Amino acid sequence: MALRYQITTKATREIVVVVVVVVVVIVVVVVVVVVVVVVVVVVVVVVVVVVVVVVVVVVVVVVVVVVVVVVVVVVVVVVVAEVLEEVVRVVVVVVVVVVVVVVVVVVVVVVVVVVVVVVVEVVVIVVVVVVVVVVVVVVVVVVVVVVVVVVVEVVVIVVVVVVVVVVVVVVVVVVVVVVVVVVVVVVVVLVVVVVVTVCCRSDRSCNSACGCCYCC
Repeated sequence: MALRYQITTKATREIVVVVVVVVVVIVVVVVVVVVVVVVVVVVVVVVVVVVVVVVVVVVVVVVVVVVVVVVVVVVVVVVVAEVLEEVVRVVVVVVVVVVVVVVVVVVVVVVVVVVVVVVVEVVVIVVVVVVVVVVVVVVVVVVVVVVVVVVVEVVVIVVVVVVVVVVVVVVVVVVVVVVVVVVVVVVVVLVVVVVVTVCCRSDRSCNSACGCCYCC
């Protein structure tokens, strides 16, 4: 019983230690994953905000420059038109066409830049989402593997404990049976010896009633 208690206590302690270690590992992994995800999200948000601010500033500067250029050109055209009305008409038409072309080109460039920025942001967000999903899948796989390992270890420990207990019980039963057989044999031998001794002392005449005719 003492041996069985010691084995059971030791197995229980091993199971508790394994479970505690597994829980600590899982908690550390989850904390590291959460920290990494938070850092990645913060970096992505900061990058997106910086890119948007830069794009807005560039657009505002371009618009201001275009407006200033248009205003300057219009003023110059008006002043020159007062002096050279006929010539200025042609110049005005050319300038207007050039300004329109420049404005269109600037607008197209701005639109292209905005589209590129949006595409880059979408790609970054998709990459971040994929990374987060991969990390979560890896964490889930690690947790499942750890749980399976713990369950297998617990099952192995329980099987070992059961086998040891069964072996101890069988050994105890065998020892008890052997002791009982030895005691019975000793008792039978003692009874036979006592009967033979008493019979042979009380009857030396080969009387078979005592069953010890060999004493004659």
